[in-house]
Amino acid sequence: MYIFGPIPSRRLGRSLGIDLLKYKTCTLNCIYCECGKTTNLIDQRKSFVPLKDVLRELDKALQNKPQLDYITFSGSGEPTLSTDIGKVICHIKKNFSEYKIALLTNGTLLKDKSLRSELIKLDLIIPSVDAISEDIFHKINCPHKGIKAKDIVAGIIEFKREFAGEIWLEVFIVPDINDNLNEIKKIKDFCFQLLPSRIQINTLDRPAPHNILLSPASYEKLVELKEFLSPLQVDIITYSKRGNDSCRDQGSKVLSNEKIINFLKRRPATTTDLAESLGIKIVEVNKILRTLEKNKIVRFKDEARGRFYYLF
Repeated sequence: MYIFGPIPSRRLGRSLGIDLLKYKTCTLNCIYCECGKTTNLIDQRKSFVPLKDVLRELDKALQNKPQLDYITFSGSGEPTLSTDIGKVICHIKKNFSEYKIALLTNGTLLKDKSLRSELIKLDLIIPSVDAISEDIFHKINCPHKGIKAKDIVAGIIEFKREFAGEIWLEVFIVPDINDNLNEIKKIKDFCFQLLPSRIQINTLDRPAPHNILLSPASYEKLVELKEFLSPLQVDIITYSKRGNDSCRDQGSKVLSNEKIINFLKRRPATTTDLAESLGIKIVEVNKILRTLEKNKIVRFKDEARGRFYYLF
């Protein structure tokens, strides 16, 4: 499956996801990534999945005109690594022009002029910049050899000059690594140069890779950073409120093992996440999770927000 959701997104409301990659294909190996360690660390673009299958799934998902806030390129790696992304954007704009398209990206490839031209029809792009200093960038984002923070910053600035849509900037805060005053000043200087429509301060919400001990930044710290970045528009990304039926999957009401597994391929989730994203009662989700756990397909980790399930 290349199309997932619609899911309730903390940032984008009701979002239909598109994943054009093989699992964990990325230019970075971020220490906080909810998908775990990058198993295919690359910096060269190519086609990873059959485009015709992606478009067929997309057409099926949109044929009944579901209510969406965005169609979003995201998933299990860096979406711009796919050479098919521009073709899918054009397909949506031609056949489903009523929908807005967003891209979540680490910005590592935006220095490529040909890629920027493929992305020009997007409505929203959310690049992430966690550090300006090269040493901190390497400590947090663990890039493919040759990728530098300064090139990411330059690529985002260049894209801003060419792009008519909105740019929101995400900054992921890792306590004791990039939350010091010196680094935050550098990020602030970059923000004033870019002038994004908004800045989104994020921190750990789901389990980090199991071999790394990380803690989320405190809410008080995030408020302090928000005030420091004033007068820029800054949002603290907190866990979205659930319970809205409009965020439920409008497809088949039959919950299958495959459906759960496909969801967990993209991100760890609680039973509530799964139930409300897939539109199924929690008791049914629990039954399937127990079976998958027994068969050593999923396991769990207890976090402040609850018990998260993820794939072995």
